[in-house]
Amino acid sequence: MKTLNLHGPVIDSDDSWFYDLLEIENINAKSVEEFLDEANGEDIKLSIDSGGGSVRTGSSIYTLLMNYQEKLLQR
Repeated sequence: MKTLNLHGPVIDSDDSWFYDLLEIENINAKSVEEFLDEANGEDIKLSIDSGGGSVRTGSSIYTLLMNYQEKLLQR
């Protein structure tokens, strides 16, 4: 089982380079999508610690996670 750590502010993927440069944890849709692709249908555990941020990005991440869950239920 893999763990998806969602720690820090929720930001647009285009802005993640700046947070990464300053070594600030962040949550963005691109990194979540990459994690789920690497998990390749394996069960995952979520660890969430965030004060919030971009609602649009949060909605995109929610959709990614729900689509992944559907794949898990179909196997």
